[in-house]
Amino acid sequence: MNKKNATKIFYTAIFLMPTFVLADVDIKLNCKLLINQSFNSGATERNTRNVVVEVLQIANYLSIITNDNDLGSVGTKKTPTVESIENFSDSNKWDLTTITSREGRITRTSIQIDRNTGLMTYYQDFNKGRIIVNANGNCEKIDTSKKKF
Repeated sequence: MNKKNATKIFYTAIFLMPTFVLADVDIKLNCKLLINQSFNSGATERNTRNVVVEVLQIANYLSIITNDNDLGSVGTKKTPTVESIENFSDSNKWDLTTITSREGRITRTSIQIDRNTGLMTYYQDFNKGRIIVNANGNCEKIDTSKKKF
C-alpha cells in the first residue's frame, strides 16, 4: 500500500467513525398515549393514540422525536429559536425540556421516558397557556433486536 492510499483510507475512516462509534442510541418506540389538550377557550380534547417516538443519542446530543402533529419534539441542539434546554437524562431515563420562541410565541416542551418501565410523560405549554397538552402512556420497542432503551 502506498502512502497516498493509506492517507485516503485514514481520512475515510476518520470521516465515517462518528457514524459508527458515536451512535450510542438510535431506537424507535411505539407509545400508546392518552393525550389531553386544553385550550384557552375552555375547550378540551381527550384521545388515545399510538405515537412513534424516535430517540437518538450521539455523544452529548440527544433528540426525542414524535411522529404526531399534536406533540412536539425536543433536542439538545441549540438553534436560534431555542431559548433554553434542560437535560436531566441518566442511564435510567430520558428527561429533556426545551423552551423555544418563534415570533413572540413561547413553547415549553418536556418529554420523560423511563428506560426500565417504558412509561412516557409529555407536557407542552404553547404561548403561555393558549394550548396545553399533557400525555402519558407506555412505550414498547419497535425493533426488539435492540438491547436496551
